[in-house]
Amino acid sequence: MTSVQRREVLKNCWSPPACDDFAKDAVQLKRKFKFSWLSEYAPWLAYSKKLKGALCIYCVLFPPTNVQGVLGSFIVRPFTRYKDMHEFAESHTSSQWHKSAATAAKPFDENLPVDVQLISAHKSVIEANKKILASIVSTVIFCGTHDLTLRGKELHEGVFEDLIKLKIEAGAQNLKTHLEKGAKNAAYLSPQIQNEIIDLCGEVIREDIIVDIKKACAYSILADESSDISGKEQLSIGTRFFDEEHMMIREEFLGFVELSAMDAISIASAIDSFLANAGLDPKKRVGQGYDGCSTIAGKDGGVQNILREKYKHGLYFHCASHKLNLVVNDLNQLAVIRNTVANKQ
Repeated sequence: MTSVQRREVLKNCWSPPACDDFAKDAVQLKRKFKFSWLSEYAPWLAYSKKLKGALCIYCVLFPPTNVQGVLGSFIVRPFTRYKDMHEFAESHTSSQWHKSAATAAKPFDENLPVDVQLISAHKSVIEANKKILASIVSTVIFCGTHDLTLRGKELHEGVFEDLIKLKIEAGAQNLKTHLEKGAKNAAYLSPQIQNEIIDLCGEVIREDIIVDIKKACAYSILADESSDISGKEQLSIGTRFFDEEHMMIREEFLGFVELSAMDAISIASAIDSFLANAGLDPKKRVGQGYDGCSTIAGKDGGVQNILREKYKHGLYFHCASHKLNLVVNDLNQLAVIRNTVANKQ
């Protein structure tokens, strides 16, 4: 149907008279259609004299395109189970199909141009999806800020799933409808989506930290090598700077960089590329804090020397905590110190 035809049907849809004998259309049915239902479920409910049943005018004129399941009563065939009219009408109005059709029909009722109709309908769907996604994102953030594990041993167990259920029990109707009526391949609750949300949150936090670093007059870089659970070598990179707004020295973690090799040139290149991608001014780089191994601390070919040649102000300092750890390890050779440390633990 054309847009003009759809608008005409919406404005002047045929309606049976109040005195119509619906019993003639329900010869083989136990109950008949009630005229009062047309006003009770207005404006979407319509009655077809030809098909002898009730239809949803919105869903007929704007049928769903991405169908998950089988379309039934009110849409592709008339509804005639009148004894269950209220139950099925409520179920239909809460379905995603009906909501999408009602959204598409609204601009036609308002007599808006076609391009405005399409944009408005699209915006409404986007806004509804934003609210649902915001609820899921806030759940992930809550777990992260309270040091709670998102998932358990099985797929559908863990704090994340329990919090989603709690929100639904507390009255999050849009989230409940999304999970019950929405597409099963777009629930946004899978571990992959959770990890993607975590990565995006990490990017936002890192960008905020970088903004604060750029405001500082100078900063130092901190780096240390470690292996992840799969055995991949990676470099953790952080920074130390003075926050003038809060009048305090801050140390912030910026991220991990996977290392292709463990030689000084590869490590120095990884650090330099990471800070360049972050947009940090190399002229403000006044310090380097690493451990004391030869690859890192070497005066001739170490990482600190390679970066110092490129950035003259970046003085190298052996990490004080690492020094203390080395001292304690050496002192453990003395029985008195070893017993003291053991008792403290």
